[in-house]
Amino acid sequence: MLLFSENCLWRSTNGSLVNLLRITVARYLNVVLRGFSEKFLHISVMYCAAAFAWISCIAYQMAVEFLTTAEIDGVCNGYVIWKSRVAAARYAYASCPSNDLQYMEGDVNSLTVR
Repeated sequence: MLLFSENCLWRSTNGSLVNLLRITVARYLNVVLRGFSEKFLHISVMYCAAAFAWISCIAYQMAVEFLTTAEIDGVCNGYVIWKSRVAAARYAYASCPSNDLQYMEGDVNSLTVR
């Protein structure tokens, strides 16, 4: 399930997004808060932040994958079993790049709730 679903794609997409956010914050601190940047943003802090960005995204995506995967009629289906429609809607809204509500609504209605 880990290799044959979109889990690898979402892990890399989310990790890249968080890493870009980290770079943006670091550059903002370098320009605006020069004293804070020189005092606290050492190279080891930047490496730890980059590692955290990737590890946290991988852990989040793996948790969602495992909690919403089920075997139905001998077929392993990912992202189909949700504890509530609110959880499914929240994940669909956060995952949809254009946040198209019509697409999200159709997606949520086709999901199974435990």
